[in-house]
Amino acid sequence: MSTAAIIMMVIACVTVFGGVISAVIHIQRNPDAQSGEFGDEGLVHDEPAGRLRNEP
Repeated sequence: MSTAAIIMMVIACVTVFGGVISAVIHIQRNPDAQSGEFGDEGLVHDEPAGRLRNEP
């Protein structure tokens, strides 16, 4: 492999694995239960979705 190919491979690997590591860190610091529309404590329920929409 040429030097340019090795450099490009290293840059690509750092970009991909850096993104994966940053995503894992972000999910650990901001779990799904705390973010998003249903993350509010008043909107989180253990009931089935049908009961929340008043369906039988």
